[in-house]
Amino acid sequence: MSRWLPVLLIALFAAHATGAPLDAGAMPHAKAAVAAPVPSAAQVQAAALQGGDTFASALPINAVPFTESGTTIGYTDDYDNDCGSGVAGTAPDVVYAFTAPATGSYTISLCGSDFDSKLYVDEAGLTMVACNDDYDFSLASGDPCYGNARIDDFRATAGQVYYLVVDGYSGAGGAYTISVDAATGCDVPVSVDIIQEGEPALATGQVDAHNCGCTCTGAFAVQVLDADPDGQVVVDVVQGWRDFGVRDRDWFRCTAGAGGTVHVAFESAVAAIVGVYTNADCGALSAPTMLLVDPCTPGSVDVAVAPGADFYIQALAEVFYPPQGLLPAEANAVLTVSGLASGVPVTPTSWGELKGMYR
Repeated sequence: MSRWLPVLLIALFAAHATGAPLDAGAMPHAKAAVAAPVPSAAQVQAAALQGGDTFASALPINAVPFTESGTTIGYTDDYDNDCGSGVAGTAPDVVYAFTAPATGSYTISLCGSDFDSKLYVDEAGLTMVACNDDYDFSLASGDPCYGNARIDDFRATAGQVYYLVVDGYSGAGGAYTISVDAATGCDVPVSVDIIQEGEPALATGQVDAHNCGCTCTGAFAVQVLDADPDGQVVVDVVQGWRDFGVRDRDWFRCTAGAGGTVHVAFESAVAAIVGVYTNADCGALSAPTMLLVDPCTPGSVDVAVAPGADFYIQALAEVFYPPQGLLPAEANAVLTVSGLASGVPVTPTSWGELKGMYR
């Protein structure tokens, strides 16, 4: 997983500090329409030799890892899915027929291609089951996934044929590299023994009104976390996407303990960002301390917070698209915070002792 440049991260969270939701609206950035490339005679001939123009002539992938390079120029525009961009495509496309060798998770990538690529997966009958236009809008120019498509954690069934369509945004086309490999699918199990965030089921077009904190578009809402007698709190968190480019944002308020340092740990089924603000004022938020975690890879950070001070924690998915590109999408996560002002201590007391208090 690529890491964001620190300056870029600070800028993104600074937008949150001013109360301007980064992904309120349609797409996080606009892309200019691209005309479909006109192939040369040599490119047309090379494309004809390569094959894979339609589902019927799709190039087979029967084993992983698989990597191949080719070009979409010289092919026809047989299929299109906008992958949430809202832009109809006229780009040429190439098709591969992937027969899953085993039931499990797979990563399908066009990273390293030299044009604004798009990737989607169809089952027989043109039923789309995954789609991606840009893997991560936050990537810097020069990163192999910049402007390219990638689908993480695609869940496939052994023996099932999936058609992988290499396409381009608008009319973009060019040289591509496609890779398919087994992935370590992961999940963070929900526990009924810890605090629940209580996020309602995510839905497309839904306004986030649950613990949306400083990024609320309506009434302010934050979830207050009270620590146990040891100064710790553990919360089951729901992360995800309501629409393309519109991630669920979860804000929590805690109170720092006497030690002056809080420990924030996070584990998520998807790549995630956690920002820790050392105050609790949406009008003048502090510069956040940030923690980035990869899927199912626990991460933590220690942050100095004034003893007794309230502070905010914000958590959200890192990438703008869900792993399989379908909406709405949810993922489980667990937030653990320690070094907090402890709750009221509870001392075990017998029924006999209780009765004795009132004699």
